[in-house]
Amino acid sequence: KDSNNLFWEGLSCNISSLKSVSKSLFSISSPQLNVVTDPFYGPFSGKMFKFSTKNKLNSYYHNIKFYKWSPLNLSNAVSNSRLGIIPLDNFNKFMFTKPENKLVFMWFMGLPAITSNTNSYCMLEKDIGLKFTVENICEWNQYINQYMDRNFLRL
Repeated sequence: KDSNNLFWEGLSCNISSLKSVSKSLFSISSPQLNVVTDPFYGPFSGKMFKFSTKNKLNSYYHNIKFYKWSPLNLSNAVSNSRLGIIPLDNFNKFMFTKPENKLVFMWFMGLPAITSNTNSYCMLEKDIGLKFTVENICEWNQYINQYMDRNFLRL
């Protein structure tokens, strides 16, 4: 499909990483953000206190399509997206040391992606010679706009 939809997948406890990037989305003619995650988040994986993931996401951005995590929903969300985003909080040392497996998964599914500039993503970027990491909100805006403006063909 030729769409301007973006894709994000992850644990519901990590949806706060979308907050800063969601500000970039307002400048790009409001693309739909396809999010695949659990319906609830909270302490102890949402088992003790449950908070609605969908409500939290809607407080960040208005054009979100929520998919409850399942292999089929994951496949549907990817196939209805043009670009994956993997924002990570630079100040959270645990989050910023994540490996590149999510990016490799998106590539395996035929989806290009833009990522935060973690060590693992930067090493992979250097190895393959393709620029896909960003450092700040201005670069998120710039790279998302570039991918959305191009007639980018998925492999």
